[in-house]
Amino acid sequence: MDDLKTAAQNGDLNLLYYLIFNDPSLLDHINEVPFFDTPLHIAAQHGNVEFAIEIMNLKPSFARKLNQNLYSPMHLALYNKQIDMVHLALDHLVRIRGKRGETPLHYLAAKENDVDHQQQKIHLLPKFLSVCPLSIQDTNNRKETAFHIAVKSENDDAFDFLLGRLRRACHKGSEMDERKIINLKDANGDNVLHIATAMNHSQVSLFSYVFIYFNCWVVRILLEDSKINVNAKDSRGLTALDISFENRSNPLYTEVRERLLGAGALRAESLPKVSSSMDMDHLRSKVALTEQIAIILIHLKNDTKNESVRNLVLVACGTIATFTFQAALSPPGGVWQDGNNNKINTHRPGTVIMRTPNFFALYVCNSVTFYITIMIMALLLANGNIGEPIFIPTLVMLLFYVL
Repeated sequence: MDDLKTAAQNGDLNLLYYLIFNDPSLLDHINEVPFFDTPLHIAAQHGNVEFAIEIMNLKPSFARKLNQNLYSPMHLALYNKQIDMVHLALDHLVRIRGKRGETPLHYLAAKENDVDHQQQKIHLLPKFLSVCPLSIQDTNNRKETAFHIAVKSENDDAFDFLLGRLRRACHKGSEMDERKIINLKDANGDNVLHIATAMNHSQVSLFSYVFIYFNCWVVRILLEDSKINVNAKDSRGLTALDISFENRSNPLYTEVRERLLGAGALRAESLPKVSSSMDMDHLRSKVALTEQIAIILIHLKNDTKNESVRNLVLVACGTIATFTFQAALSPPGGVWQDGNNNKINTHRPGTVIMRTPNFFALYVCNSVTFYITIMIMALLLANGNIGEPIFIPTLVMLLFYVL
């Protein structure tokens, strides 16, 4: 085993081949141990890229294995500033969790004292997010996202890149993800706005000026164009505005408070109070009609998550909507082309030939069918930037149909 460690440290492929030739189960024995410094860990720590590539080809499972210190090869490469090794492992190890449940993205979000290494981490951040956009929602054991860590460590560049990536996300459900991720609370019940608004420096000093400038900047860009809930409460039941008033004596904190007030932030005591009994009443066995309709629609959307099934339903609904709309324009039996003032049978041009009771029944059934099919189509349309432009003309068409 010492020879294998030496081979990994020196990047000696010939020695690796020799050891495997003499013991074909060498790498399998290592894989059986739950936590172990594999040759890939050692190679990643020393930056031996070619050796690491060969190990990953021979035993891919090593890429996700943790050592005794609960670090993956990716974590070790980052900690030891082996940037070439990080690029190699990007596709395999972006979301792997190590010690304290932290992913490599959590490490990149934390500010580094070493200026050069900090710049390297900032350059890696967009690449990580490009390879795996969903890694932005990962939380560690303290329920912290990369956003929490960036704000707590005052890493303005990391926070800026993270928020920019979140706002530009175009994958399915990304709009809901932005609202969810930016409002996530850590184990202390704080979201990023609570953390940015908090103030731990009562004395006016150069450091407090820098700290408050960073806080004001974070609060400003959060309130500009994000889905942050300005009136969310922390574990103490305080809103961000309440937290800002805790530092009323510090004149540097006025801007944070003004920005919150300008965004419609309220103190907790001003928010509508909802009793706990009212909160629980809607969970009783009796289900309201509106809730039943919502449940049916949600089930329908869940049952048509498969792309081919959804497309089939949309085609069927489109066909039905076309027929019902055509039936409204040209009802069965047609319309009178000329007038008739005969006392026995009076009619005007353009009125339906069908008897009024029958036409009324047709109109009601036809309208209900048309509305339901259009609602189903609107429900199944893609959300976000694609669905909304289609949904608006659909509502206009419904309005014209009624008229």
